[in-house]
Amino acid sequence: LYHFFTEKNGVAFGIGGPKFEKKWMVALTTDAGMSWQPGGLKIAHGGEVLAERNKRSVAVNDDELWVGLSSGRVAIISSNGKNLDIISAPTGGPVNSIAPLRGGKMLLATTRKNGSTSCLTTVYGESWDQVKLPASIKNLHGLRALPDGSLVTIPWEVTQTPLQHV
Repeated sequence: LYHFFTEKNGVAFGIGGPKFEKKWMVALTTDAGMSWQPGGLKIAHGGEVLAERNKRSVAVNDDELWVGLSSGRVAIISSNGKNLDIISAPTGGPVNSIAPLRGGKMLLATTRKNGSTSCLTTVYGESWDQVKLPASIKNLHGLRALPDGSLVTIPWEVTQTPLQHV
């Protein structure tokens, strides 16, 4: 997974290392990807992967990249690539939707096997507040914040879930 904060400054995030000690790793570029330097490292939980493909569980909050993981944790990567924090989100499952809200809050969501959603808001994992989404929002697999501050779901091809305003 990679993200460019500016035309030249970006980060790459992935997992590597020997089978018995997998680590989440960050690399930083300051020359539009021509070269990469190592950044932060954190131990991965057993079998932990990105919660969703195609950046469905990824969001930018100011100068941080938030990435939802299958374990229910969230990786927070600074724009300089040197700081990597991983926080546990009490969503009860993989963090498969993340979106920035006004005031520095982030909305994190987990879709359960029955299609229902558990949503929480946080400011850097310091406290968590439950959020109830409209009942029509089912099988949530990605959110995007629009410039006006409203949120939309990302259509999901598996269940043919359409675009919806939250």
